[in-house]
Amino acid sequence: AVPEFVKLKKWEVHEVLGFVFVWHHAEGEEPSWRIEDIPQITKGDWKLFFRHEHRVSCHIHDLIENAFDTAHVKHLHKPNSLLSPNTFLRSGGDSLWARFTMNHWTVKNRIEAHRCVNEFDAQVSILGKRWPVFRTIAETQNIGPALILEHARSKFGTARVVIAILPEEPLQMRVIQRMHFEPDAWWFFRSVILFPAFQFRRDISIMNTKTLIEHPPLQPIDMKILEFRKWFSQFLSENSPTWQTVRERTLQW
Repeated sequence: AVPEFVKLKKWEVHEVLGFVFVWHHAEGEEPSWRIEDIPQITKGDWKLFFRHEHRVSCHIHDLIENAFDTAHVKHLHKPNSLLSPNTFLRSGGDSLWARFTMNHWTVKNRIEAHRCVNEFDAQVSILGKRWPVFRTIAETQNIGPALILEHARSKFGTARVVIAILPEEPLQMRVIQRMHFEPDAWWFFRSVILFPAFQFRRDISIMNTKTLIEHPPLQPIDMKILEFRKWFSQFLSENSPTWQTVRERTLQW
């Protein structure tokens, strides 16, 4: 028997989408929302096609805020998806290879309680000519502070992408991406959906050197960023631990 003076701390756990999620609330409140299941993934109908990890030096909210920074999408992610991060940084995306194929994005954002949703209409041009057959419609749902679900559709198939963000150290995040495709998805489509994962490396090169400013001089085009930050603040409170407070009471970080 367990002695009466022994107290165990319990955590509510939810195993879904290939991950184990643990509910944590700084004030000890019970879960106010839950992660919805995607049956195609849970039942194994849509097999795991690709999984990869990145480590990023940034605040956790930077990773989700990315989609609300529409100016960066048009600049950073327009050039050829196969352009390496180093080549992009050297050329600024202004080279013959960068312009050989280009991505054209239209992004719409909306806020829904504990979720923020981004709708992408993506088209590809080759040597300046757009090809409607390559059009992809995607929706990403940012659920809470550390989970992103993407649903992408095109003439060649449908994909589901699950992205989980794990804080491992102060301002050190591990980003895990798992990609699932419907069984009949063309292999061409499976390859194309990998391109955003390659492009994410460009974001990493920026985030790893990003400086946070308390009152940034945002332009009118950046107002969505303020809307996002107000939304994200619901996941923080006065009792939310910071890396400074954690450092004072433990040597684990």
